Amino acid sequence: MATANQQSGHPGQKNRSKLTIAAVLLMLLSVVGAAVSWAAFTATDTNSSNTWTVGTLQFQDTTTAGGTASGALSGTTLFPSSSTYLVPGSSTYGDAQACIAVSYVGTVDSTLSFSLTDGGGADTLGDSKLDIWIQAGSSTTHTPGTPISCSSFTADGTNPNVVGTSATSTTLASAVSGGPYSLTSVNDAEASTWVPNDYVAYEITVTPTGAVTQANEGELDTAQFVWTATSI
Repeated sequence: MATANQQSGHPGQKNRSKLTIAAVLLMLLSVVGAAVSWAAFTATDTNSSNTWTVGTLQFQDTTTAGGTASGALSGTTLFPSSSTYLVPGSSTYGDAQACIAVSYVGTVDSTLSFSLTDGGGADTLGDSKLDIWIQAGSSTTHTPGTPISCSSFTADGTNPNVVGTSATSTTLASAVSGGPYSLTSVNDAEASTWVPNDYVAYEITVTPTGAVTQANEGELDTAQFVWTATSI
């Protein structure tokens, strides 16, 4: 005769059966979940042709010497030695003038400054015996890419003076030591930031001081005009 334990089964066997069933169910659920994830939809978009270029700082200048439009580009001498003879008080040789139109053609915004340095020549006259006056022109003075003539120069009505306030207010020596000078783009609301296609015309006047006498005949002085763009 079977005992009660034999008829009802051992409790440990029932527990093992339950664990087996639970494990099987868990595996089935995992398989179902995996099947669902495999069926998910996807969409892909690509932003291609990305390019980065180092920006350029570049400007051009169109110059004149002695009031004659030359249409020359960067690096041209503003005051050639053959046409810049000076005689104090002379109506003909009392001063020397040249005009330059600076056009900014870089690809990134920048600031622009101007400075004067020693020309490196055999100076015998000395910077203290010459006065220099540099004025900025109005926005209508010059069209980018065309020659500039001093005969058509008109000083800016708001902020004309770059160096000096008159033809006899600042010596060349003071101008050299006082630089660099920050330049504003007068055709762009007097902005200190220069953007592509900004331009300004400048008139430069050099005059012998009262210290120049006949004893200085034949003596000379040299200088360089340096224009510097700096990215912002």
